[in-house]
Amino acid sequence: MPKIATLDKALIKKSREKNLANKAISYIQRKTNLSYNNAKILKDILSKEYFRKIRSKNKVLAKFMKR
Repeated sequence: MPKIATLDKALIKKSREKNLANKAISYIQRKTNLSYNNAKILKDILSKEYFRKIRSKNKVLAKFMKR
């Protein structure tokens, strides 16, 4: 029974995060008249997830280049 409860909590948290992300994307779309995909990219850039992804890719690339 506890495993189901923790799974439910995780799903609720994930759905809340997704809901917040969708709200942010729709807000950006309203203010800038961008398409959904462009608004999503802009949200990622503004939330610095984009920069984290670039840093992690650069680390992987650096490890690959050392070989």
